[in-house]
Amino acid sequence: MFLMANLTPEQKAQLLEDRLYWRMYEVHLCKIISGLVDHHGFAVSTNIAIANLETHQFDSFKEIAYPIIDIGIVMCRALMQFLGIYYSDAGGGSLIAGQAKMHTDVTLFDFRNKYVQLDDLHRGPHRLTRQQKNALCRTLEAGNKGIAHLTSRPARRLQLPVLAQGCETVLQLMNQHLYVPVTGHPVTFSTPVKISLIPNRPAPST
Repeated sequence: MFLMANLTPEQKAQLLEDRLYWRMYEVHLCKIISGLVDHHGFAVSTNIAIANLETHQFDSFKEIAYPIIDIGIVMCRALMQFLGIYYSDAGGGSLIAGQAKMHTDVTLFDFRNKYVQLDDLHRGPHRLTRQQKNALCRTLEAGNKGIAHLTSRPARRLQLPVLAQGCETVLQLMNQHLYVPVTGHPVTFSTPVKISLIPNRPAPST
């Protein structure tokens, strides 16, 4: 028997419009920042303008990239567990099916009376490519072993293009299995944040 959180319609709407949406947005930002770091590296200072209202400068891109990447990795883990998919170290790393462990855990089952099945990932109209499955495994592995739990395995050894694809895959699965079936449309993002990267110049010699 599957556990359910017994959500009211109002609670479901609030989750779709706010809590789940912003977790997906954090994954979206992680994908963007991963691409910027992969292309430009960290040897840049950073200006961030929020909705054209305020600008803040960081001396190092790491000051914002690391927190956003770490949060994005953890949210990938959280959203996949919401869908009913977990990561296991067994056999060199694989995706496994899971379910809620407590009545307070909110999952896809609360919205659709079912979880994503492993078969959904391997075959059928929404099956993932081998690259997507590998990126998802590596991203969830980083969340399990380096970010959500502090271990001897550094999470940031994850290759950034792989992380970006892992983030994109999580967003794709959330739309395919939650938002499109429940609301009729996928979640899209308009980013009211402008990020300007400025190459750091060496100090003049004296």
